[in-house]
Amino acid sequence: MDDKYISLIAKYLSGDLEDKEREVLFELVNSSKEHKSYFEEMQSLWDVSGEEEENLEVNTDVAWAKVAGRIKPQNERPKTYEGPKVFRIGQLLRIAAVLVGVLGAVWMYNNFGESTPQIALFETQDDERREIKLPDGSTVWLNENSKLTYDESFEPRIVDLEGEAFFDVEHLDSDHKFEIRSGETKTTVLGTSFNVRAYPEEAQVEVTVETGRVVFEEEKKKAIKKEKKKVILTAGESGVYKKKEEDVFKPEKVINNAVAWKKKQLVFDDLKIAEVITVLERYFDVEVEVENKNILECTIVGTYPNPSIESMTPVLEAFLGIEINQNENKLTFVGGSCK
Repeated sequence: MDDKYISLIAKYLSGDLEDKEREVLFELVNSSKEHKSYFEEMQSLWDVSGEEEENLEVNTDVAWAKVAGRIKPQNERPKTYEGPKVFRIGQLLRIAAVLVGVLGAVWMYNNFGESTPQIALFETQDDERREIKLPDGSTVWLNENSKLTYDESFEPRIVDLEGEAFFDVEHLDSDHKFEIRSGETKTTVLGTSFNVRAYPEEAQVEVTVETGRVVFEEEKKKAIKKEKKKVILTAGESGVYKKKEEDVFKPEKVINNAVAWKKKQLVFDDLKIAEVITVLERYFDVEVEVENKNILECTIVGTYPNPSIESMTPVLEAFLGIEINQNENKLTFVGGSCK
């Protein structure tokens, strides 16, 4: 289990967890069944231990005594006893070992609290974007409704991303790789610029490289026992991870306008309307319905800085001879034909 995660649990059990760290902890707790199960087990064992002293002696014999002293064999109890769950010796050994681990983490925190990793947290809300300077000189542009966390020591160079961000990574040396963990995937680089889109509610994770080279791979725990799928991406290439299929691949074409949100510009280079609609839905967070499916094969050309729905509507209507009706966050394309 990740050292950072164990450290946060230790601080939580000690009752000394800061608000930002609490938020990070419970995001990690809810990020996977494994994390949640581990947290619940630690909390349960901590309660069993009954330890409330400030100075904790980390000793396997002591830890065993704490557990064994609270759990008696079933044949020593009355049949009507309805107390704590009865454990077999194998379970007791496992609990004792785990308890030693959590007691050790809390002891480390109580004795070396100042060296406990501090978590840096940056997040954005609706229609908010943010530029972040990392300790190594790298720059991150965080898109709306996104979250970025990392150990403030930034050694090693690892960040966790939930949402979308554009990275301009400072090149150091081969011993200082930069990693982005985003859900079920990991992106590894030395120095380059690229976009990562990894919203939890979406069916896939996407990486698009602007400069340099990255390794994009799956990072799910159950992939440990098999060869992890990965792709190497260079400038102008995209990588996609399909969550349901657990598949990593390069699409035939680079993802259109992947960094439009950062550049505040849409570029359509003889792009089919079917693909334009995908870009519009993503950029404006709208749903598009097309009544005449024939226009999906039509193409459009042009560069549109600082686009808005109001500015794009007359452009599309002129190109396609359609009428666009808007109802809140839904656009309906009516009529039209390829000119």
